[in-house]
Amino acid sequence: MMKQRCGNPRAANYTLYGGRGIMVCARWKSYDLFLLDLGHPPEGMTLDRIDPEGDYTPENCRWATISEQNNNKRNCVFVEFKGERRTVAQWAKQLGVRRDIIEHRIKAGYPLDKVLTSTLTPHRRKIQAVDIETGHTQIFCSLAEAGRSVAEDQRAIWAALRTKTQTKYGKRWSYVE
Repeated sequence: MMKQRCGNPRAANYTLYGGRGIMVCARWKSYDLFLLDLGHPPEGMTLDRIDPEGDYTPENCRWATISEQNNNKRNCVFVEFKGERRTVAQWAKQLGVRRDIIEHRIKAGYPLDKVLTSTLTPHRRKIQAVDIETGHTQIFCSLAEAGRSVAEDQRAIWAALRTKTQTKYGKRWSYVE
């Protein structure tokens, strides 16, 4: 498959590999030499490039799990905090929170120490609702309370808080610091 991705312009993923200049080293044109360098894949592992921008070479390839590969893509967002560099997904797993909570906090401009150490979840923060027509403001102690106030599902309010317009049920929703 790596030979097709890198050398066949008609291959489905060619534009993501060969089309970007990624090549297979000359040595690996021989499958026997490839096996001599890397061996057979251990169970549950597939070929991964250590540097996703680099070529398929003995120095840049390894056998990796799907999880390792998912944290080694060009589109991964890395966050460095207290000397540790991890993807957002890795931080989320370590902290036991959903990845989108960390992404939301970063997008909202929270300092990294609050993003990665705060035990506050968005469900426990105060929420403000401003009626779009009247301008009347209400403050709620939690997302659950806000959801009950409009007799609707709190997930819809949570979704509104994550959008640019932040509107739902005729109100503009925001967090109160």
